[in-house]
This record gives sequence, C-alpha cells and structure tokens, in this order.
Amino acid sequence: MREFLARSDLGMFWWVSYVFALTVLTYASICDLKTREVSNRLWVAAWPAGFALSVLNIVFGDLTVSALAISAGISVILGVPTAYFGLFGGADMKALIFIGLTVPTYPRGMRMFLGDPIGIPAVTVIMNAYIFCIFYPLAIFSANALDMLRRRSIFSGVEAGLMDKAILMFTTRKVSLESLERGLHYFPAEVLVEEGGRIFRKPVRLIHAEANLEPILEKIRGNRHLFRDGVLASPTIPLLIPFTIALLLLPLGNIPLWVAGKLISLLS
Repeated sequence: MREFLARSDLGMFWWVSYVFALTVLTYASICDLKTREVSNRLWVAAWPAGFALSVLNIVFGDLTVSALAISAGISVILGVPTAYFGLFGGADMKALIFIGLTVPTYPRGMRMFLGDPIGIPAVTVIMNAYIFCIFYPLAIFSANALDMLRRRSIFSGVEAGLMDKAILMFTTRKVSLESLERGLHYFPAEVLVEEGGRIFRKPVRLIHAEANLEPILEKIRGNRHLFRDGVLASPTIPLLIPFTIALLLLPLGNIPLWVAGKLISLLS
C-alpha cells in the first residue's frame, strides 16, 4: 500500500488535508460572522492535526520536509507582521498559519486551470482573498453614491478634507448609533476631538483590527447630540470568509498572477 501511494500521482493525503483545511476554515468563518470571535481551542486542535496530515504526506512521498518548512515559515512571516499592523485580526493570522501547516504545496500531477508559478498554497490563498476584497469597497461606494443621489448627507457634521471624503466613500457608511453599538457589523470610522475648547468630529482612515473600540464608543455615547444624523462606520466582513472562498478555489490557481500575466501579454 505504501509503495502504491508513493508512486501514485493522486496525492490522496493532500486531498484529505485540503478537505480538512476547508472544513476548519468554513467553521471558523461561521463563528467569526456570528460572534466576531473564533475560539483559540479551534486552532489548538487544528494546527497539530493539520501538521500530522502533512507528516503523513511526507511519509508517503507526496511532500518534502523542506516544502513544509518553507510553507510554514512564509505563512508566519506573512501573518504575524500583518496582524501586528492591524491589517489582519488574530484569527486571520492563525488561519493563514494553519493553511501553511496543512496544505504546504500541491499534489504531484495536479494541473491547475490558471496555474500557480509560486506553488505555495498559503501565498495563493492570501493573494486570491484580497482579489475578492476589492469588490467590497466598490459595493460600499455604490451604496453611498445612491444615498447622495437621494440627497442623503453622508459627511454632515464631520470635518474632513476632499481626500478623506474620497477614501470614506469607499470604506464607510452612515449608520445609527444603535447599529454601531451592536458591535458585530460596523467599526466606528470617526472620533471626537477636542481643540481650542470645542469638540468636533474627525474621520479615521484605519482602525487596528484588534483595537479596543469601547473608549471611542463611550465618547460618542456621551455626545449623542452631535450624532443625530448618524455615525460614519466601516462595514466589517471577517477576512476568514474571503480566505475560505480563496481556499475553495485553490485548484484554479493564482488568480492575480494569471490576470497580471494576461495584462502584460496584451500590453507587450
């Protein structure tokens, strides 16, 4: 049996690892969407299990130790600094490391429709995930544009320059304070600033994914009269959802590199 699997191009254990990784990320995405929290107990169980499946891939000759080490190392290098600077949440970082441990490479003989010159699934997942994220700001902009056509003021009461307003059109919606306080679907995108004896509203371009929002909300609650028209807030969708979609479409290959290659060929 071992000799058959070692000579096989089916990559049996790769597909087991892939389905396992997809199952874990789907469950984590549902948890994150419902509660905005993924228990560390999931990763405590998933990391060793994913690593064990990769070890089986090594034993049966479908994976090398160096490929596993490179994948795990790159997922840590990409995940930890990105989470530190607030572009990832903690669960997003742990999910990326999990992918790096569980699906370090592609099985032998696998032909991807779009190809993947990098050959490291964790990198492909993060690149494909950000492609899907591009459409989210476009949807926000479209909703804001419709509001403006309906003569709903988006930036009333907020002291923001032209550049800030352009960015906010793609990243924020005006919602009621009650919607913001529910805490699951919006991050505040403005703060109260006190200068020269007056308090005014100022936009925030980026809030750290792991930031403590309670002090911001407390200050807004204490000055409700300034927010009768609503509060600028960033609609949030867990990055785990694009990660899961990107992992599901992993057999397609690296979408951004395929698009880049097509553009280069058209321009050359």
